[in-house]
Amino acid sequence: MHGLSPESAPGASPPAAVQIDNLLRAVAAANRPPSRSLPLVEGRQNFLELMSPLAAREDVAGVEERAIPGPRADIGLRLYRNAGTELRPATLFFHGGG
Repeated sequence: MHGLSPESAPGASPPAAVQIDNLLRAVAAANRPPSRSLPLVEGRQNFLELMSPLAAREDVAGVEERAIPGPRADIGLRLYRNAGTELRPATLFFHGGG
């Protein structure tokens, strides 16, 4: 590693745990009904409005498609590189679909 934590890197965003906590607080404060309790069209609109804070995206300098060996077949992954040079935290999403 470079000896810097993501939190100490110049211009770094707050740690992911703080960002997630802020998001969950905003969702709770919105006091909206669960989207699945609404008719389909209204539920989708409710969800989109509720998740709108996530719509802000940072510039992406590059996207790379890769594969890693899996137990039965290669597993595809997509690597996004940020446009800046500062160290940034990483987020890893696992989709357990079939």
